Amino acid sequence: MKTYHRILEELIMALAIVTESDVPNAAEPSVATDNTRHIGQDLRHAREQAGLSLQDISANLHISAAYLGAIERLDTQALPSLGYVLGFMRSYAKFLGLDVVDAVARYKQDSEIPLDLGMRDAPHFVARRKLRLPKGSIAAGAIISLFGVFTAWYSMTSTAQTAAPVNAMAEVTTDMGLAAPSPTLGDPAVISLMAVHPSWVEVLDANGDVMTSRIFVAGEMFETHIGSNVTISVRDGGALELYRGGENTGPLGAKGVAIKALLLD
Repeated sequence: MKTYHRILEELIMALAIVTESDVPNAAEPSVATDNTRHIGQDLRHAREQAGLSLQDISANLHISAAYLGAIERLDTQALPSLGYVLGFMRSYAKFLGLDVVDAVARYKQDSEIPLDLGMRDAPHFVARRKLRLPKGSIAAGAIISLFGVFTAWYSMTSTAQTAAPVNAMAEVTTDMGLAAPSPTLGDPAVISLMAVHPSWVEVLDANGDVMTSRIFVAGEMFETHIGSNVTISVRDGGALELYRGGENTGPLGAKGVAIKALLLD
């Protein structure tokens, strides 16, 4: 019969053997799992297992070796737009014999959280980049807006003043600018100018202020009264026909010949 001490020694030795079998050998490297290695590392591992370099893959797939290396590192800053990268991923994974659909899905996921690979299956938060305006940009924008409003107001005011009656003698028209589509009849004191083809026309009042200065198109007309001391300049004298009291007296000048500061009297 075994003594008490002998039995105790055997029990201690058995316990030591069981304990050693449950503890992993520190000298043996652990095998990486899918949750601790991103898709880029898996691609690199598969490539190295096949004994291929990035240049070998590049020559076969016609994809830049720099892009392939960036995919293995998940360096999105060194890659083109996502559409191109996903195409590269499909070709790369297929060439190495990996599941193409899984590789693409893992790249989309891993490229969002490359710094915390153990959290792939857990919810994660990607902070949005805040848009920060330069200092003083709000004040500058307000000044530009106020300038735009002032410019619009000044433009409308100037147009209204230009179109308003300047000479009390021009009673036939309401704005001394564009009048009715036909010359005023029965008043020999009314002078009408009607455009028959496009031409630049400038009209100045007795004070030398511009009443209108633009291109008249066919059918547009300007009227004033004799004695209003209105002068007119036309790029093409034959583009305007002169009416007095509604009667056509012919072209204002020769066709193609410019007229400068002609007094309408």
